[in-house]
Amino acid sequence: MSVFRFRFAFTLIELMVVLGLLATIALFPAIEGLSAIERSLWYEDAERIEYALRTARAAAQANRCYIEPCSKPKVQGVHVDSRTVSLFEGLEFSGTNVYTSYSLSGRAEVTPATVLFSSGSGAAQERVLHIRYPSGTGRSITVNAAGMIDHRFEP
Repeated sequence: MSVFRFRFAFTLIELMVVLGLLATIALFPAIEGLSAIERSLWYEDAERIEYALRTARAAAQANRCYIEPCSKPKVQGVHVDSRTVSLFEGLEFSGTNVYTSYSLSGRAEVTPATVLFSSGSGAAQERVLHIRYPSGTGRSITVNAAGMIDHRFEP
């Protein structure tokens, strides 16, 4: 009489092959998730810059004064560099006249610029701020002479 033995276990090699395949399959969504997080940080940078420009323009139109002495309305400005967006009062950007600043992710390449808004009218000197993402795409934020702010995606 012969004895039949059934094998109910997997070999170590079989288990390692299956785990390797599962790890490879799980890697693709993880990579896509990281790139989605990066894109959201880049877009958040552009939104912060645009928000700062709109806030400074509104403060200029309302003749707001944030830094004493406040005897007459002051020009409101926004200074943008690769790490920070700063709102300030006066004709020139310096560390002493900043009343609000927002940090940027530092991952996008931002053209350093200063935009000034006239008190009362909110008019500005025309400027184009370029934000370039590591993927090669980007945005441009345009401030026209009337102080209007517009943004465009760049391929």
